Amino acid sequence: MTDPGIAASDSEPSSAGRRLDALTGMRYLLALYVVMYHVYPWEQQAGPYGRAFLSSGPLSVSEFFVLSGFVLAYVYGPQDAIGLRTFYRARFARVYPLYALALLLMIPPQLATRGAGSQPILSALASFALVQDWWSQLRFTWNAPGWSLSVELFFYALFPFLCARLRGLSRGSLIALALLACAIRIGLALAYVALRPDGSLANTEHGMAWFDALAFLPVLRLPEFMLGIALGLLHRGAPPLSRTVTVAGWLLVACGVVFLAIGTPAAWSTYVWPRDLLVPAVFLPITALLIVLVSRSRGFLTRVLAFPPLVLLGESSYALYILHIPLWGWTKILTADRPGHRTWIRTPGGALLVVAIFSTIAVLAFLFVEKPLRNALRPRARPQAA
Repeated sequence: MTDPGIAASDSEPSSAGRRLDALTGMRYLLALYVVMYHVYPWEQQAGPYGRAFLSSGPLSVSEFFVLSGFVLAYVYGPQDAIGLRTFYRARFARVYPLYALALLLMIPPQLATRGAGSQPILSALASFALVQDWWSQLRFTWNAPGWSLSVELFFYALFPFLCARLRGLSRGSLIALALLACAIRIGLALAYVALRPDGSLANTEHGMAWFDALAFLPVLRLPEFMLGIALGLLHRGAPPLSRTVTVAGWLLVACGVVFLAIGTPAAWSTYVWPRDLLVPAVFLPITALLIVLVSRSRGFLTRVLAFPPLVLLGESSYALYILHIPLWGWTKILTADRPGHRTWIRTPGGALLVVAIFSTIAVLAFLFVEKPLRNALRPRARPQAA
Protein backbone atom coordinates (compact mmCIF):
# COMPACT_ATOMS: atom_id res chain seq x y z
CA MET A 1 0.00 0.00 0.00
CA THR A 2 0.98 3.63 0.06
CA ASP A 3 1.91 6.42 2.21
CA PRO A 4 -1.68 7.32 2.91
CA GLY A 5 -0.75 10.47 1.16
CA ILE A 6 -0.13 13.82 2.62
CA ALA A 7 -2.44 14.16 5.57
CA ALA A 8 -5.77 15.44 4.39
CA SER A 9 -5.72 17.80 7.35
CA ASP A 10 -2.18 18.96 6.67
CA SER A 11 -1.89 22.71 6.34
CA GLU A 12 1.17 22.89 4.16
CA PRO A 13 1.18 25.48 2.79
CA SER A 14 -0.99 27.69 4.93
CA SER A 15 -3.24 28.52 1.98
CA ALA A 16 -4.52 24.97 1.88
CA GLY A 17 -7.95 26.14 2.93
CA ARG A 18 -10.57 24.20 4.85
CA ARG A 19 -9.36 21.11 6.64
CA LEU A 20 -10.62 17.91 5.06
CA ASP A 21 -11.09 16.09 8.34
CA ALA A 22 -13.54 13.55 6.94
CA LEU A 23 -10.94 12.39 4.43
CA THR A 24 -8.43 12.06 7.25
CA GLY A 25 -10.86 9.89 9.21
CA MET A 26 -11.45 7.78 6.13
CA ARG A 27 -7.72 7.13 5.87
CA TYR A 28 -7.83 5.12 9.08
CA LEU A 29 -10.54 2.84 7.72
CA LEU A 30 -8.53 2.32 4.54
CA ALA A 31 -5.37 1.49 6.47
CA LEU A 32 -7.38 -0.79 8.74
CA TYR A 33 -8.63 -2.68 5.67
CA VAL A 34 -5.04 -3.42 4.66
CA VAL A 35 -4.06 -4.46 8.19
CA MET A 36 -7.03 -6.84 8.41
CA TYR A 37 -6.05 -8.26 5.02
CA HIS A 38 -2.60 -9.11 6.40
CA VAL A 39 -3.45 -10.08 9.99
CA TYR A 40 -6.98 -11.47 10.19
CA PRO A 41 -7.24 -15.25 9.48
CA TRP A 42 -9.73 -14.61 6.70
CA GLU A 43 -8.61 -17.52 4.54
CA GLN A 44 -9.78 -20.05 7.15
CA GLN A 45 -12.27 -18.38 9.47
CA ALA A 46 -14.05 -15.47 7.79
CA GLY A 47 -16.70 -17.39 5.85
CA PRO A 48 -17.14 -17.12 2.07
CA TYR A 49 -18.42 -13.54 2.01
CA GLY A 50 -16.07 -12.25 4.68
CA ARG A 51 -13.22 -14.02 2.92
CA ALA A 52 -14.11 -12.36 -0.39
CA PHE A 53 -14.38 -8.92 1.21
CA LEU A 54 -11.15 -9.13 3.22
CA SER A 55 -9.22 -10.62 0.30
CA SER A 56 -9.79 -7.35 -1.56
CA GLY A 57 -7.67 -5.40 0.94
CA PRO A 58 -5.27 -4.22 -1.81
CA LEU A 59 -8.14 -2.04 -3.01
CA SER A 60 -7.08 0.43 -0.29
CA VAL A 61 -3.75 0.95 -2.04
CA SER A 62 -5.51 2.23 -5.13
CA GLU A 63 -7.65 4.52 -2.95
CA PHE A 64 -4.51 5.91 -1.31
CA PHE A 65 -2.86 6.61 -4.66
CA VAL A 66 -5.91 8.59 -5.79
CA LEU A 67 -6.22 10.31 -2.42
CA SER A 68 -2.57 11.32 -2.51
CA GLY A 69 -3.01 13.08 -5.84
CA PHE A 70 -6.27 14.65 -4.66
CA VAL A 71 -4.87 16.23 -1.51
CA LEU A 72 -1.62 17.38 -3.10
CA ALA A 73 -3.59 19.07 -5.89
CA TYR A 74 -6.00 20.57 -3.38
CA VAL A 75 -3.14 21.99 -1.32
CA TYR A 76 -0.71 23.09 -4.03
CA GLY A 77 -3.03 23.68 -6.98
CA PRO A 78 -3.75 27.37 -6.24
CA GLN A 79 -0.06 28.28 -6.21
CA ASP A 80 1.45 29.87 -9.30
CA ALA A 81 4.62 27.84 -8.80
CA ILE A 82 5.81 25.08 -6.50
CA GLY A 83 9.29 25.46 -5.06
CA LEU A 84 10.90 22.12 -5.84
CA ARG A 85 13.35 22.11 -2.94
CA THR A 86 10.65 23.06 -0.43
CA PHE A 87 8.17 20.55 -1.84
CA TYR A 88 10.58 17.62 -1.91
CA ARG A 89 11.89 18.38 1.56
CA ALA A 90 8.33 18.49 2.89
CA ARG A 91 7.54 15.15 1.29
CA PHE A 92 10.73 13.61 2.72
CA ALA A 93 9.85 14.88 6.18
CA ARG A 94 6.34 13.50 5.79
CA VAL A 95 7.17 9.90 4.89
CA TYR A 96 10.79 8.91 5.37
CA PRO A 97 11.54 9.03 9.14
CA LEU A 98 8.80 6.56 10.02
CA TYR A 99 9.55 4.51 6.92
CA ALA A 100 13.19 4.15 8.01
CA LEU A 101 12.08 3.22 11.54
CA ALA A 102 9.86 0.49 10.11
CA LEU A 103 12.78 -0.95 8.13
CA LEU A 104 14.95 -1.02 11.23
CA LEU A 105 12.19 -2.75 13.18
CA MET A 106 12.06 -5.40 10.45
CA ILE A 107 15.62 -6.57 11.07
CA PRO A 108 14.84 -9.07 13.88
CA PRO A 109 11.81 -10.58 12.06
CA GLN A 110 13.90 -10.83 8.91
CA LEU A 111 16.67 -12.64 10.76
CA ALA A 112 14.13 -14.91 12.44
CA THR A 113 12.50 -15.93 9.16
CA ARG A 114 15.41 -15.39 6.76
CA GLY A 115 12.96 -13.42 4.68
CA ALA A 116 15.33 -11.00 2.94
CA GLY A 117 15.67 -13.23 -0.12
CA SER A 118 18.86 -14.36 -1.82
CA GLN A 119 20.29 -10.83 -2.01
CA PRO A 120 19.84 -9.39 1.49
CA ILE A 121 22.33 -6.53 1.10
CA LEU A 122 20.93 -5.42 -2.26
CA SER A 123 17.34 -5.70 -1.05
CA ALA A 124 18.13 -3.67 2.07
CA LEU A 125 19.85 -0.94 0.06
CA ALA A 126 17.00 -0.80 -2.45
CA SER A 127 14.43 -0.60 0.34
CA PHE A 128 16.24 2.18 2.20
CA ALA A 129 16.61 4.06 -1.10
CA LEU A 130 12.88 3.56 -1.83
CA VAL A 131 13.52 2.08 -5.27
CA GLN A 132 12.62 -1.54 -4.51
CA ASP A 133 9.40 -1.48 -6.50
CA TRP A 134 11.29 -1.22 -9.79
CA TRP A 135 12.65 -4.77 -9.31
CA SER A 136 10.11 -7.53 -8.75
CA GLN A 137 12.67 -9.72 -6.95
CA LEU A 138 13.27 -7.01 -4.34
CA ARG A 139 9.76 -5.60 -4.00
CA PHE A 140 8.56 -7.50 -0.92
CA THR A 141 11.83 -8.66 0.63
CA TRP A 142 11.81 -6.24 3.58
CA ASN A 143 8.80 -4.30 4.79
CA ALA A 144 6.37 -5.41 2.09
CA PRO A 145 3.99 -2.40 2.24
CA GLY A 146 6.99 -0.21 1.45
CA TRP A 147 6.53 -1.04 -2.25
CA SER A 148 3.76 1.55 -2.38
CA LEU A 149 6.05 4.20 -0.88
CA SER A 150 8.40 3.49 -3.78
CA VAL A 151 5.48 4.24 -6.11
CA GLU A 152 4.66 7.41 -4.15
CA LEU A 153 8.26 8.60 -4.50
CA PHE A 154 7.80 8.43 -8.27
CA PHE A 155 4.53 10.35 -7.96
CA TYR A 156 6.12 13.00 -5.76
CA ALA A 157 8.94 13.49 -8.26
CA LEU A 158 6.44 14.20 -11.03
CA PHE A 159 3.79 16.13 -9.12
CA PRO A 160 5.18 19.71 -9.37
CA PHE A 161 5.49 19.36 -13.15
CA LEU A 162 2.11 17.65 -13.60
CA CYS A 163 0.35 20.23 -11.45
CA ALA A 164 1.91 23.10 -13.39
CA ARG A 165 0.52 21.64 -16.63
CA LEU A 166 -2.90 20.69 -15.31
CA ARG A 167 -3.91 23.61 -13.08
CA GLY A 168 -4.83 25.74 -16.09
CA LEU A 169 -7.21 23.19 -17.63
CA SER A 170 -10.92 23.89 -17.80
CA ARG A 171 -13.36 21.90 -15.69
CA GLY A 172 -14.44 19.99 -18.78
CA SER A 173 -10.84 19.04 -19.56
CA LEU A 174 -10.22 17.92 -15.98
CA ILE A 175 -13.34 15.75 -16.07
CA ALA A 176 -12.13 14.25 -19.36
CA LEU A 177 -8.73 13.58 -17.79
CA ALA A 178 -10.37 11.80 -14.84
CA LEU A 179 -12.45 9.63 -17.17
CA LEU A 180 -9.39 8.86 -19.31
CA ALA A 181 -7.36 7.83 -16.24
CA CYS A 182 -10.12 5.41 -15.20
CA ALA A 183 -10.41 4.04 -18.73
CA ILE A 184 -6.66 3.38 -19.01
CA ARG A 185 -6.43 1.56 -15.69
CA ILE A 186 -9.56 -0.52 -16.30
CA GLY A 187 -8.55 -1.23 -19.89
CA LEU A 188 -5.12 -2.54 -18.90
CA ALA A 189 -6.62 -4.86 -16.28
CA LEU A 190 -9.29 -6.23 -18.61
CA ALA A 191 -6.74 -6.65 -21.41
CA TYR A 192 -4.61 -8.73 -19.05
CA VAL A 193 -7.52 -11.08 -18.33
CA ALA A 194 -8.54 -11.29 -21.99
CA LEU A 195 -5.06 -11.79 -23.48
CA ARG A 196 -3.49 -13.84 -20.66
CA PRO A 197 0.08 -12.77 -21.48
CA ASP A 198 1.41 -14.76 -18.52
CA GLY A 199 -0.44 -17.90 -19.55
CA SER A 200 -2.92 -19.62 -17.25
CA LEU A 201 -4.58 -17.37 -14.69
CA ALA A 202 -4.00 -20.13 -12.16
CA ASN A 203 -0.24 -19.74 -12.54
CA THR A 204 0.78 -17.73 -9.47
CA GLU A 205 4.31 -19.07 -9.03
CA HIS A 206 6.13 -18.53 -12.31
CA GLY A 207 6.01 -16.29 -15.33
CA MET A 208 3.96 -13.42 -13.86
CA ALA A 209 6.01 -10.65 -15.46
CA TRP A 210 3.04 -8.91 -17.06
CA PHE A 211 1.01 -9.08 -13.90
CA ASP A 212 3.93 -7.68 -11.88
CA ALA A 213 4.27 -4.76 -14.26
CA LEU A 214 0.57 -3.91 -14.38
CA ALA A 215 -0.04 -4.32 -10.66
CA PHE A 216 3.09 -2.69 -9.26
CA LEU A 217 5.22 -0.74 -11.75
CA PRO A 218 5.03 2.95 -10.75
CA VAL A 219 4.55 4.31 -14.25
CA LEU A 220 1.55 2.02 -14.80
CA ARG A 221 -0.04 3.13 -11.51
CA LEU A 222 0.26 6.77 -12.60
CA PRO A 223 -3.36 6.96 -13.92
CA GLU A 224 -4.63 6.60 -10.34
CA PHE A 225 -2.50 9.52 -9.19
CA MET A 226 -3.56 11.57 -12.22
CA LEU A 227 -7.18 10.83 -11.39
CA GLY A 228 -6.58 12.18 -7.90
CA ILE A 229 -4.94 15.35 -9.22
CA ALA A 230 -7.89 15.98 -11.53
CA LEU A 231 -10.36 15.48 -8.67
CA GLY A 232 -8.34 17.74 -6.36
CA LEU A 233 -8.22 20.57 -8.90
CA LEU A 234 -11.96 20.16 -9.56
CA HIS A 235 -12.70 20.22 -5.84
CA ARG A 236 -11.56 23.78 -5.16
CA GLY A 237 -14.48 26.13 -5.51
CA ALA A 238 -16.95 23.30 -6.10
CA PRO A 239 -20.20 23.59 -4.12
CA PRO A 240 -21.31 20.89 -1.65
CA LEU A 241 -23.22 18.03 -3.22
CA SER A 242 -26.99 18.12 -3.10
CA ARG A 243 -28.81 15.71 -0.83
CA THR A 244 -30.11 13.71 -3.79
CA VAL A 245 -26.67 13.30 -5.33
CA THR A 246 -25.17 12.43 -1.94
CA VAL A 247 -27.74 9.71 -1.24
CA ALA A 248 -27.39 8.26 -4.73
CA GLY A 249 -23.61 8.30 -4.44
CA TRP A 250 -23.55 6.50 -1.10
CA LEU A 251 -25.96 3.90 -2.48
CA LEU A 252 -23.52 3.22 -5.32
CA VAL A 253 -20.65 2.88 -2.86
CA ALA A 254 -22.75 0.50 -0.73
CA CYS A 255 -23.52 -1.58 -3.82
CA GLY A 256 -19.80 -1.78 -4.51
CA VAL A 257 -19.07 -3.01 -0.99
CA VAL A 258 -21.82 -5.62 -1.25
CA PHE A 259 -20.42 -6.76 -4.57
CA LEU A 260 -16.97 -7.20 -3.02
CA ALA A 261 -18.49 -9.66 -0.56
CA ILE A 262 -21.13 -11.34 -2.74
CA GLY A 263 -20.08 -10.89 -6.35
CA THR A 264 -16.36 -11.53 -6.21
CA PRO A 265 -16.53 -15.15 -5.01
CA ALA A 266 -18.55 -16.10 -8.05
CA ALA A 267 -16.99 -13.71 -10.55
CA TRP A 268 -13.29 -14.00 -9.71
CA SER A 269 -12.94 -17.00 -7.43
CA THR A 270 -10.17 -18.51 -9.57
CA TYR A 271 -8.34 -15.26 -10.26
CA VAL A 272 -6.21 -15.20 -7.13
CA TRP A 273 -3.40 -12.84 -8.07
CA PRO A 274 -5.12 -11.28 -11.11
CA ARG A 275 -7.97 -10.29 -8.78
CA ASP A 276 -5.48 -8.01 -7.01
CA LEU A 277 -5.16 -6.25 -10.34
CA LEU A 278 -8.80 -6.47 -11.41
CA VAL A 279 -10.59 -5.32 -8.28
CA PRO A 280 -8.68 -2.03 -7.76
CA ALA A 281 -8.99 -1.23 -11.47
CA VAL A 282 -12.67 -2.05 -11.90
CA PHE A 283 -13.52 -0.24 -8.66
CA LEU A 284 -11.57 2.89 -9.60
CA PRO A 285 -14.75 4.87 -10.40
CA ILE A 286 -16.12 3.89 -6.98
CA THR A 287 -12.81 4.96 -5.46
CA ALA A 288 -13.14 8.38 -7.09
CA LEU A 289 -16.79 8.66 -6.08
CA LEU A 290 -15.96 7.88 -2.45
CA ILE A 291 -13.41 10.71 -2.30
CA VAL A 292 -15.87 13.14 -3.88
CA LEU A 293 -18.60 12.14 -1.44
CA VAL A 294 -16.43 12.41 1.65
CA SER A 295 -14.89 15.73 0.62
CA ARG A 296 -18.00 17.49 -0.71
CA SER A 297 -21.05 16.10 1.10
CA ARG A 298 -22.29 17.30 4.47
CA GLY A 299 -24.31 14.28 5.57
CA PHE A 300 -24.25 12.02 8.60
CA LEU A 301 -21.51 9.72 7.31
CA THR A 302 -19.21 12.64 6.61
CA ARG A 303 -19.76 13.95 10.13
CA VAL A 304 -18.94 10.52 11.54
CA LEU A 305 -15.68 10.41 9.57
CA ALA A 306 -14.81 13.88 10.91
CA PHE A 307 -15.34 12.76 14.54
CA PRO A 308 -12.16 13.96 16.34
CA PRO A 309 -11.03 10.54 17.70
CA LEU A 310 -11.38 9.06 14.21
CA VAL A 311 -9.48 12.01 12.76
CA LEU A 312 -6.63 11.28 15.20
CA LEU A 313 -6.65 7.66 14.09
CA GLY A 314 -6.61 8.91 10.50
CA GLU A 315 -3.62 11.10 11.20
CA SER A 316 -1.85 8.01 12.54
CA SER A 317 -2.92 5.85 9.59
CA TYR A 318 0.44 6.18 7.87
CA ALA A 319 2.13 4.89 11.02
CA LEU A 320 -0.36 2.02 11.19
CA TYR A 321 0.18 1.14 7.56
CA ILE A 322 3.97 1.27 7.48
CA LEU A 323 4.54 -0.26 10.94
CA HIS A 324 1.99 -3.09 10.98
CA ILE A 325 4.15 -5.67 9.18
CA PRO A 326 7.19 -5.08 11.46
CA LEU A 327 4.84 -5.18 14.46
CA TRP A 328 3.28 -8.38 13.15
CA GLY A 329 6.73 -9.91 12.83
CA TRP A 330 7.57 -8.96 16.41
CA THR A 331 4.21 -10.31 17.58
CA LYS A 332 4.95 -13.69 16.01
CA ILE A 333 8.37 -13.74 17.67
CA LEU A 334 7.03 -12.82 21.11
CA THR A 335 4.17 -15.33 20.93
CA ALA A 336 6.36 -18.08 19.43
CA ASP A 337 3.96 -18.27 16.48
CA ARG A 338 5.44 -20.23 13.59
CA PRO A 339 4.42 -22.75 10.94
CA GLY A 340 3.19 -25.85 12.71
CA HIS A 341 2.65 -23.96 15.98
CA ARG A 342 -0.07 -21.38 15.46
CA THR A 343 -0.91 -19.36 18.55
CA TRP A 344 -3.88 -17.30 19.73
CA ILE A 345 -2.99 -14.44 17.38
CA ARG A 346 -4.34 -16.58 14.52
CA THR A 347 -7.85 -16.66 15.98
CA PRO A 348 -10.40 -14.00 14.96
CA GLY A 349 -10.53 -12.57 18.49
CA GLY A 350 -6.76 -12.61 18.81
CA ALA A 351 -6.36 -10.88 15.46
CA LEU A 352 -8.81 -8.14 16.46
CA LEU A 353 -6.90 -7.60 19.71
CA VAL A 354 -3.66 -7.40 17.74
CA VAL A 355 -5.18 -4.81 15.41
CA ALA A 356 -6.36 -2.73 18.38
CA ILE A 357 -2.86 -2.85 19.89
CA PHE A 358 -1.30 -1.91 16.54
CA SER A 359 -3.70 1.04 16.23
CA THR A 360 -2.71 2.26 19.69
CA ILE A 361 0.98 1.95 18.89
CA ALA A 362 0.38 3.84 15.64
CA VAL A 363 -1.21 6.76 17.49
CA LEU A 364 1.75 6.89 19.88
CA ALA A 365 4.19 6.68 16.97
CA PHE A 366 2.38 9.54 15.24
CA LEU A 367 2.34 11.77 18.31
CA PHE A 368 5.84 11.10 19.62
CA VAL A 369 7.89 10.06 16.57
CA GLU A 370 6.33 11.00 13.25
CA LYS A 371 4.94 14.42 14.11
CA PRO A 372 8.01 15.77 15.99
CA LEU A 373 10.42 14.54 13.30
CA ARG A 374 8.22 15.87 10.53
CA ASN A 375 8.09 19.30 12.16
CA ALA A 376 11.85 19.26 12.71
CA LEU A 377 12.71 18.28 9.15
CA ARG A 378 10.15 20.18 7.10
CA PRO A 379 11.18 23.57 5.66
CA ARG A 380 10.36 26.63 7.74
CA ALA A 381 8.30 29.45 6.29
CA ARG A 382 10.42 32.53 5.77
CA PRO A 383 9.33 35.60 7.75
CA GLN A 384 7.60 38.22 5.67
CA ALA A 385 9.28 41.59 5.35
CA ALA A 386 7.62 44.35 7.34
